[in-house]
Amino acid sequence: MDKRHHIQRFILNVLMNNEYARFRDLRPPQVDSNLYSYHLKTLLKQHLITKTLSGYTLTASGLECVDRLSSKDAHVRVQPKIMTMIAVMNQHDELLVYTKERQPFIDQLTFPSGKLHMEDATILDAARREVHERTGLAAASPQHIGDIYMTITAEKRKIMSALIHVFLLQVVKEAIVLNKNTSWLPINDDIELAPASGHVRTLLREGDSGHFFREFSDEIR
Repeated sequence: MDKRHHIQRFILNVLMNNEYARFRDLRPPQVDSNLYSYHLKTLLKQHLITKTLSGYTLTASGLECVDRLSSKDAHVRVQPKIMTMIAVMNQHDELLVYTKERQPFIDQLTFPSGKLHMEDATILDAARREVHERTGLAAASPQHIGDIYMTITAEKRKIMSALIHVFLLQVVKEAIVLNKNTSWLPINDDIELAPASGHVRTLLREGDSGHFFREFSDEIR
């Protein structure tokens, strides 16, 4: 939910479309001057904007903030996620799966996956981090084999969309110590997986040697 006050959104919207703005240009029409000054000072205290000789402008934190806002009305804009998913396969053509512990698809089996972090220098670094978090392997070199764009709907409402960079990591089975939440699954086993992982398993079965891109849309029933 977007909880920022409409006066603050107005100020941010002006500065989103101008490198600098004067005090009077940031004031919404027919807004009390004291109320306006209060919200301007709030943004200054939050270090989202700063005052310079050329006028008010966005700080680095402000630039980061407005990148998530709609250019139309400065409301927070819901955006697709960017993720990595790693198909970890051993010498027996078994895939590493773990049980999801949160929604959506809680308690379903999935491949190691997660959102990119701002701290990740590259997509490959994000994949390596995810492998390390899920398996403990610290020097893995997963291969980027393709991408999928996944949308999930429930009751005709889109609840998730994500661009998923898919990696393949070949390992020796004995290199990974399983825990109560992880297991090996033969690639040809038809046990149900969470949607994105299920589509990736199908692509691996097809054995496409090229770099793939696919779009999928699934509905939760």
